[in-house]
Amino acid sequence: MRIASWFNETAPRRAALAALVSVQLLSCNKAPADSPSTKAAASPAPVKAPAEPPSKAPAARSPSKAPAPANAPTAVKTAPVAPKLSPPPPKPLDLPKTYQAPPADKPTSEKRVWFGVKIGESSVADVQAQTAAMKLTCEDTSIRAVMGRMRDKAAAEAKAAEAAKAVEAAKAAEEAKAKGLPVPEAPKVDTVARASFAKKKDKPGAHESNPQVRFTCNDAASSSLTDRERTPSTGRFLVVFDSADVPARHASFRRAHRDVLAALADVSTTLAAFKATYGEPTKSDVFPAMVDGAAPAIPNLRNFTAIWSFANFEAKVTLLRSGGSYDILESAEVPWPTWVSPVQATRQPGAE
Repeated sequence: MRIASWFNETAPRRAALAALVSVQLLSCNKAPADSPSTKAAASPAPVKAPAEPPSKAPAARSPSKAPAPANAPTAVKTAPVAPKLSPPPPKPLDLPKTYQAPPADKPTSEKRVWFGVKIGESSVADVQAQTAAMKLTCEDTSIRAVMGRMRDKAAAEAKAAEAAKAVEAAKAAEEAKAKGLPVPEAPKVDTVARASFAKKKDKPGAHESNPQVRFTCNDAASSSLTDRERTPSTGRFLVVFDSADVPARHASFRRAHRDVLAALADVSTTLAAFKATYGEPTKSDVFPAMVDGAAPAIPNLRNFTAIWSFANFEAKVTLLRSGGSYDILESAEVPWPTWVSPVQATRQPGAE
């Protein structure tokens, strides 16, 4: 019907209707403006999460003690016991590195006392007391002891030099003040070499690694050795220890004569004393002796030796002519490298 009425309208009328229809179509294609109410409906308000109450850690509950039974014994409180401390480890012995047990194929000797020294038994303190009673002047002449004394001397000299320079500086300062002159600068003490040498005491050199003690008594009179009667002479009495930790290894008395007759008498009585104690020597040269009351010709620099050798002990007598002097050595020792004391048996060859 509308289509039919559309064609029945006049041309002007149809144009007006067409314009109206187009306007309505345009208005329908536009998006409607957002009104406040529309906005409120379109975007919902953000929902806030409910606030959580602050978390509290549960309080620690002390364990409830069960009530003690009525007949339970009362606990007795005791004082804390201090822990037992283990003793400090023993100080390692200062010894050379190589020792051997006494050879089993040789006899031993129980007679090892000579010059009053018990070879293999007397300690450093024993020998010091003995030589003090003999009124001998002795000191340790080992390389370690000699270097130690040199360091002590160098340190004392350096200290004395510093003190002397300080006195000179104070005197110069007083004189300058009295004259109204500027105080001079204190002179510097050149003690570098001495101080360096003295400080090496804590770091000894390789040549000081040997812990040997050589207790030496120079200018010892033969009469001071009271173990037997000897031809009057003066010489060096020496006792050697492998270290201060072990007994004596060696004792000897070396003396020299200018008179050949006195030398022959001395060596003769010494040989007789050893033979009376140890029997005939294990090995011996033919020593020169008096012939019809006259002294024989003794070759120069020819060494005559007699040895009494045991597994744990060795005695020796030597005679040596050097020009117009006749040197006699009388010694008793534990032969090297046999250990002197059983404590040394723990040292194996090459052990540190």
